[in-house]
Amino acid sequence: MPSFASIPNVRVWFGLLVVAMVLSRPVTAQTLYDGSAGTLPTAQGWNYITAPLFGAKAVAGMEGSSATVDTTPVIGDSAGYFSSLPPFFPKHPLVGGLDRTNGFSVTFDSTLVSEAHSSTDRAGFSVIVLSSDSFGIELGFWEDQIWAQDDGGNLFVHVESVNFDTKARTSYRLSIRDQTYNLSTNGVSVLTGRLRNYKASGQPYTVPSFIFLGDDTSRASAKFQLAKVVLEKNVAPSRLEIVGLGQNGLELGISGPPGPTYYLESSEDLAHWSILRTLSGFNGSATMAEGLGATNGVQFYRVRAGGDQ
Repeated sequence: MPSFASIPNVRVWFGLLVVAMVLSRPVTAQTLYDGSAGTLPTAQGWNYITAPLFGAKAVAGMEGSSATVDTTPVIGDSAGYFSSLPPFFPKHPLVGGLDRTNGFSVTFDSTLVSEAHSSTDRAGFSVIVLSSDSFGIELGFWEDQIWAQDDGGNLFVHVESVNFDTKARTSYRLSIRDQTYNLSTNGVSVLTGRLRNYKASGQPYTVPSFIFLGDDTSRASAKFQLAKVVLEKNVAPSRLEIVGLGQNGLELGISGPPGPTYYLESSEDLAHWSILRTLSGFNGSATMAEGLGATNGVQFYRVRAGGDQ
């Protein structure tokens, strides 16, 4: 077993055990659409696109505090809200890059008023979320079921599914991390599986960091309501390390994503923490010296990003 002094971020200094640690990675949240503002998603950064591009019978509007899209007049028409579609439709200003390594989630409040399909591999309301490398998932919503579209040799074939009443207004949270997606409601997972790569079918599946909500097929139709869309991103974790021990105290180095406010805190018992320093406008790295004031022979340090507890 190694001595404490040989373990990274653990030091013994004049008989005092010093431990440096880091809390979980912070999360940033952006509201991509809020129907309570009384405006359509197009007024909040989204692109509304129909197929055919001109002359479609699909109808978009507001009902109360929700945006609605109705493609039921003609089943062959499709319509929905795109975060972007190069080269003519700009990117939603708040989406940015979607990194599946760090992880992110899209929460959307929706109601499926009605849906009909002529193929068991199509849905009148679909949600597509793709990461920066175009891996992601497309989920189809029927009135009584949510299911995933496959890729590869079974491209756009109905695969994993769950029976679910989508006609009631529901807040869905679609999380993507590494190789996996998870759809949950009220903190309970309802559908999960591996990420897919649909790039072989061309746009929009080749668009990096992409989000779509709507009807994307000529073999199904739906009327749906959309009340809110929120994007949450996990930020790469910060790092706290012991740089050295000197006459002026402990030298600590902090590194992490620029921007958030960071707090350097200390504790003698891991239960009660005191803020030693507040670093606002953090530029990515900092080194500082701190005196050691522990009386019980142990001193813990941690760095906490603003919003973490």
